[in-house]
Amino acid sequence: MEKLLLLLACLLMLLPSAASAGDIIVQVNSEYYTYQDMVRDMDAFKEEYPELVTVGSSGDETSGREQEAVMRLCIAYLKLFFPHANSDLIRTVSFRKDFNRYCLQPAKRMQETVHKQMQIINPMEFANRSMSSYLLRDE
Repeated sequence: MEKLLLLLACLLMLLPSAASAGDIIVQVNSEYYTYQDMVRDMDAFKEEYPELVTVGSSGDETSGREQEAVMRLCIAYLKLFFPHANSDLIRTVSFRKDFNRYCLQPAKRMQETVHKQMQIINPMEFANRSMSSYLLRDE
């Protein structure tokens, strides 16, 4: 809350005198609630995610952090490219094909990049670790 008030004070200093504080508060509130709405929708898709993706271990135990990162990236891509998606749509073959191409594969590539960067930064800890496999679950 303090950060929001600080942001509001900074915005007030930058705006011309014609804009009122009420205009700024309405704008900040609408952006905040839009963000909250998006987060709530992402939580709804967390329940659908296991129906779409299966995680295979890479020999050693799969990192919970890695799984969470891939899931969040998939859901973010899902909300970006398929805002109309619902539980009926995700069961269709064409959607699953598109989900794999536009959501799962890019999410895996992004996480693989992070993993490679971690291996460069700390080779002692991450040299022997490999990423798990993330595959589209068959019906």
